[in-house]
Amino acid sequence: LEKRAAAIAESLMAVAGDEAKPEDDRAAAARQLIGFRADDPATALALLGLLSPRTPPAVATGFLEAVGTGESPEVGAALIESLPALTPSTRPVALRVLLGRADWTPALLDAIDAGNVRFTELSLDQKQALAMHPDRAIARRAKTMLEQGGGLPDADRQKVIDEIGPLVMEGGD
Repeated sequence: LEKRAAAIAESLMAVAGDEAKPEDDRAAAARQLIGFRADDPATALALLGLLSPRTPPAVATGFLEAVGTGESPEVGAALIESLPALTPSTRPVALRVLLGRADWTPALLDAIDAGNVRFTELSLDQKQALAMHPDRAIARRAKTMLEQGGGLPDADRQKVIDEIGPLVMEGGD
């Protein structure tokens, strides 16, 4: 049975990695592969290894979303390491996948702390989700980081106007 399972996984990986195959087929093969080997970190890492700046956005999105459905906690760190190889259109997908897994969120916060990921790459709702995270330690850490980086807008609108007003009135060229 293990031989057949390995052959199926190999076949799915071949389809995912074949640039001549249609994009939908490649993404579907990645989803099936992770569904078949959800707890195998090597499978997810192999899919991440196929990502490059040349990977079509639909395929990269399919791979990233497939990896996000896996069950290996250590894949989050590998996903963060693969961020530089992603295009600007697929990085938000990777960040969404990272934030979608509670066990990967600390690794994302570590990357933000280290300067490998910037808070500006997160959308406002992602920043707010971090600040309101169900894990209190993660929420505290995220709030501290957001306060230091000015990640969330100030709810006091008058205060914002008072701070920015003089700059606006200076004018410029």
